[in-house]
Amino acid sequence: MNIKIQTQLNINFKQLVLLSVSLLVFINVVFFKYVWKNVVEERKRLKIECNKTYTLVGEKLNGINSKLYLFEKISSLEKQKKELKLLKKREFSAVDVSKILDTLLLKSGVNVESVQLLNLKKSNEKIEYSFKVTVMDSLQRIVKMLGIIENYGYNVYIPYYSLTYKGNGIFDIVFNVNFVYAEIE
Repeated sequence: MNIKIQTQLNINFKQLVLLSVSLLVFINVVFFKYVWKNVVEERKRLKIECNKTYTLVGEKLNGINSKLYLFEKISSLEKQKKELKLLKKREFSAVDVSKILDTLLLKSGVNVESVQLLNLKKSNEKIEYSFKVTVMDSLQRIVKMLGIIENYGYNVYIPYYSLTYKGNGIFDIVFNVNFVYAEIE
């Protein structure tokens, strides 16, 4: 048996538009119901993954920064160790200490009026040189000079100073500088 079905489609413009709109609505429903949910879920998952990665990178950077801090601390300790070895091996005379003080004063760029050795104290294994220094300069330079001397190291400190204003932005400062080192054999 041979059946032949012939259909002829006669679709007018109105039906074509209606069919097209229906097809678009169907595609949108299928897209938003099945595909869009997966896209939203994947986006949420990727956001969570990015936040985890961001946190991990932050932790790693903090670890690197703390190791960098430790490295700087170690190098600082190594420098102090070398300076201590030099101090152990060498005896400082008043002239040596005076040269160190002159270098620090020149580094600060202040106008030095006088530098005098006040006294030399020896106690047990400790030797302490005391100098009296007089400087006339601007307050900024004086502050810079005091900072340079105080930051020189563990063996130089300023126990006393007197600051007097002379006028025109010039100050007169008289201060004592002590240099201490230990005699270690």
